[in-house]
Amino acid sequence: MCVWWATEVECVSALCRLERDGALTDMATTVAIERLDALADSWNEVQPVVAVRVAARRLLRVHTLCAADALQLAAGGERRCGYRPCRLAPGPRQRVNGKSRSKPYTLAWGPKCST
Repeated sequence: MCVWWATEVECVSALCRLERDGALTDMATTVAIERLDALADSWNEVQPVVAVRVAARRLLRVHTLCAADALQLAAGGERRCGYRPCRLAPGPRQRVNGKSRSKPYTLAWGPKCST
């Protein structure tokens, strides 16, 4: 499995937010973090390289994404893990600040897709 460099932090953030909101107990949060640690031992991470930053900036100019989502998508486009998005399927067009932009899109994944 290939994940973005900050995925582990994002997962712990979500688990802690659920605990603070009362949706998870302290014990359930601890168990979930331990499972995350075990999973993290087996995944490959896309590092925060310049290519990811450049791609994330481009995504932010074209799509209505937050920075973290743009970084996740850009990391998915990195070829270092052997899988990358093959096809970007834009969502319906919408007006944002007077400009027509696509809503966030879906990705089709594959090991050797051509763009």
